[in-house]
Amino acid sequence: MSLNFNEVNDTAQCPLYFATLAAFSDLSTAAGLTRAFRTAPGYSDYARGFVIDIGTIKDLINQNQRDISGIKIYMGIDSATQSFKAVAVATVGANYDDYNIPERTSDPCGAILGEGRPCPIHCGKDNALNK
Repeated sequence: MSLNFNEVNDTAQCPLYFATLAAFSDLSTAAGLTRAFRTAPGYSDYARGFVIDIGTIKDLINQNQRDISGIKIYMGIDSATQSFKAVAVATVGANYDDYNIPERTSDPCGAILGEGRPCPIHCGKDNALNK
């Protein structure tokens, strides 16, 4: 199995498209992907993942009369603490456009933004995806 990591370009690659529950039910593939990230050179100090609480997920889904096509997670870094952050936004349409996010930060934003809680800290019990 490929580790899905390109050391030459220093980029993580995820060629699998987990579109259905059946496609995602391959724990061996999912565990290989997360293990490759955790063990890749230079990535050991990165957050392994993020949890978005159910209340935030419901708020993201319900903000556009439930006409949401997905939830997108943006990765960020808090420059003050040098810690990774995740920002969740609802998407609309087949292109998964960010719902109600303006082009400029100076423009009014009519969307709910969710914050992910990082793992480690919010990892839960050890399992095949996080240990």
